[in-house]
Amino acid sequence: MADVPNDNHVARYCRHRNVQGTNVSGKEFELKLKRDPPESYLSVNWMEATGKSTIDDELIVIRKAIPMEFHRKDRIARLHVGTARQKVFQNIGRLVINFRKIKTKGSHKTYSGIYDIPMNDQSNRAVGMQLAMVASGNLYPAQEPTEESS
Repeated sequence: MADVPNDNHVARYCRHRNVQGTNVSGKEFELKLKRDPPESYLSVNWMEATGKSTIDDELIVIRKAIPMEFHRKDRIARLHVGTARQKVFQNIGRLVINFRKIKTKGSHKTYSGIYDIPMNDQSNRAVGMQLAMVASGNLYPAQEPTEESS
């Protein structure tokens, strides 16, 4: 697993029910601890790993890499890795989260994860809120924009 550099970005799919305007709820950045087994990392896509030079072109690749059908109001949140690490470190007791590329059979070349989020409800919620603050204002349509919607 390779670390995602601080000056790079990751994208996270956000369900429309947790998006209001340009803001996203921290729920979209919380581990699902009640699953069996509980999540141990948050799935994201490393934008610079697309090899594209613009955000719009990166998003085209990322949308295709996320294996689901999107609701028209779903969003993709773009997080600056260094800012996200710094925000969590400063506000949650010097906690360091890590962004790593995940290479598994069948996974997309951009597939990555946010690791080292404490697996307890209080810290998980706190990290989710900090990541949502970084993402807010950096939301893009999950569905490919069409000429009619532009």
